Amino acid sequence: MRIRVVSWGRSVALWALLFYFSVCLVIPAPTAIAELDESDLEFYAYSNSNCQPCVERMTVLNSTYPGAKIVVHELADSIDYFESILDALNETLSREVVPHYPLVGVFEKDSLRAITDGAISVDSLRYVVEGQHEGVLVYFEFEGGDDVNQTFDDPDKIALFEELFKREGTIVRALRSFFSLVIPVATAALVDAINPCAFNSFVVFLTFTLFGVGRRRVLKIGLAFSAAIFLVYFSLGLGLIRFLSIFPWIKYIIAVFAGVLGVLRIIESFGRGVKHVPTAFAERISARLESALSPRGGFVAGAVTASLLLPCTSAPYFVALDLLSRRATLLSGLGLLVVYNLIIVLPFVAMTMGVHALSLSTMDIKLWVEERRRWINLAVGVALIVLSFITLL
Repeated sequence: MRIRVVSWGRSVALWALLFYFSVCLVIPAPTAIAELDESDLEFYAYSNSNCQPCVERMTVLNSTYPGAKIVVHELADSIDYFESILDALNETLSREVVPHYPLVGVFEKDSLRAITDGAISVDSLRYVVEGQHEGVLVYFEFEGGDDVNQTFDDPDKIALFEELFKREGTIVRALRSFFSLVIPVATAALVDAINPCAFNSFVVFLTFTLFGVGRRRVLKIGLAFSAAIFLVYFSLGLGLIRFLSIFPWIKYIIAVFAGVLGVLRIIESFGRGVKHVPTAFAERISARLESALSPRGGFVAGAVTASLLLPCTSAPYFVALDLLSRRATLLSGLGLLVVYNLIIVLPFVAMTMGVHALSLSTMDIKLWVEERRRWINLAVGVALIVLSFITLL
């Protein structure tokens, strides 16, 4: 009888793949915020201090969530904001509503979760605040059963309501959004930047350029290549953010895609060969890299490489774009896209400068990468799996 011996590394990688899919299958769709931290909650209310029912309703809100931040805008001093909210609500709901005072915007970790009023019961309030909703929930209870229980996910409308409830200017909101998202976006960009696929392609490009035109012209051609990578990725990001905001359910596909690529990276780190780019794509990339003997040729090679390497490098980018589509304002989203793409081209610029100014050998760079390839793949794989679970949860 012939016994097939499976290597320890391959066994671990296969078990990792099985475990990942098992966890994805058994994780239930949450019905409530897990372990709600009241310090993450903020309530912004438009109310009337001369109205006794309004005061009582605000007291109920405060007693239900004593650890939350509650900000009350006096209606007499904020009538323009209040009327703007009503107009935006009527447009969003495609019907005219006249909610009871106070009108409340529910925020969690600086992001709008729900819009409701003070006339709902405590049980309904808990449903609004603690329930798991796709998008922003609009919930009102009216006599006669003509209630409103509807969600919306248009990022432009969400940004408008956030501005009206918090009464913050566009620049202030953009800065707050930017700093709250810069760490996870930069982390995803770093995972993308150390991808061995991109490293190898750029080393090949530098080698052809160095032998074709000499060290003196490497700088212009290498920077043109990096600029093309930046522009192609930035343009793709602009389109994909809008696409993801229209179809928020795609985040589940992105999470599974990132997880699968992460498992493949772990498998590769144990010495198993994994093909990340189709052969036809690899041949076309190679042909473009060989012909990049001028800044224009370098730019074209960069654009082609960025487009065809997407199967290998896109998972962290999709995760970051999904996050931006759900939580970034227009200005902060643009700024974070710039940050992301600057980070991913930084290794290309650094290698170009090293070859041009420090006379580094492309062979030395390639050997340095190959010596650390196993650990780079392992780190990228683990990071991708973590990012996929963050997206799912």
